[in-house]
Amino acid sequence: MTRKQVIALIDQLSKTLNHGCGNHGCVINKSAGMKTNGPCRCTPIRVAKELEYLAREIKENSGTSWE
Repeated sequence: MTRKQVIALIDQLSKTLNHGCGNHGCVINKSAGMKTNGPCRCTPIRVAKELEYLAREIKENSGTSWE
């Protein structure tokens, strides 16, 4: 994983936590209107898994050059 990919994933996670995931059952943003019927991606378990994945990727690449 490149540095740009890590930054993009962190940016996407930040946007999700600030504005919600856009799914109908979102726990962060319950605005009216059309949304997808998927499960909420803002749950603490889902966020923790994404952060764990990022930490693992950063640790694996810590000895390499981040391009």
